[in-house]
Amino acid sequence: MKNVLVMYKLLFRYQNQLIFYNINCTLSSGSVLLIKGENGTGKSTLIRCLLQLLPMQSGIVLWQKQLLLNNENYLKAHTQLLQPRTFLLYDHLNVFENLIFRNQFLNYKTLIDYTLLIKLFYLFKQKNSSVKWLSLGQIKRLILTFFLTSSTPIWFLDEPLIGLDIKSLALFQAILQNHRKHGGISIIISHTDFLLVRCVSLQL
Repeated sequence: MKNVLVMYKLLFRYQNQLIFYNINCTLSSGSVLLIKGENGTGKSTLIRCLLQLLPMQSGIVLWQKQLLLNNENYLKAHTQLLQPRTFLLYDHLNVFENLIFRNQFLNYKTLIDYTLLIKLFYLFKQKNSSVKWLSLGQIKRLILTFFLTSSTPIWFLDEPLIGLDIKSLALFQAILQNHRKHGGISIIISHTDFLLVRCVSLQL
C-alpha cells in the first residue's frame, strides 16, 4: 500500500497568538518534509500537533485517507519520534537494557543481534553504562538504533543531526535512505543543512 499523509489548512494559536496557519502539504511514500525556521516559529509545535499532543484550532490531517483525530492506535502503530533528549530512554537501565526493552516490548521485535547493533553505532564500550552518563552524541546514536529496527511508516525527527560526528551522520543518512526506499515518510526539523534528494521544504 502506498503511504500518503495529507495536511490541509492547519492552524494553531497559543494564548491568542497565531503560531502557524494555512499549512498545506501532501507526503507520499519515500517523501521527506524538512521544516525550517527561526527559534519560536512553531516547528516543534507543528510536530506536537501532528502527534496529537497539542490540539489544533482548525485543519485536517489524513493518513491513508482516514481522518486522524484522537487516534491512539495510529500513534502507536505508525509513528516514531526522535528529539535531542527524549522520553525513549530510561535512566535506570543501561545502554544494552534500553535497547532490548525498546525493541522487544515497544517495537515487538526479538530477532535482533543486539551486540552487533551497538557495535555498529559505536556503543559497545558503553553497553553496561547507565544512559544518564552518556554524551549527547552517544544518546543520539542509541536512539538511532531504535529507528534502524523500526517498521513504523512515519518518522518525526526534531534536530536529528545535533551531537552527531561524521561517522554517525553517515549512519543517519543510510538509515533515512533505507526508510525512504521502503516507502517511509519522514518529517524533519533541522537548523543544519544536509543533502536530501526529493525533499519538500516548509518555512515557518
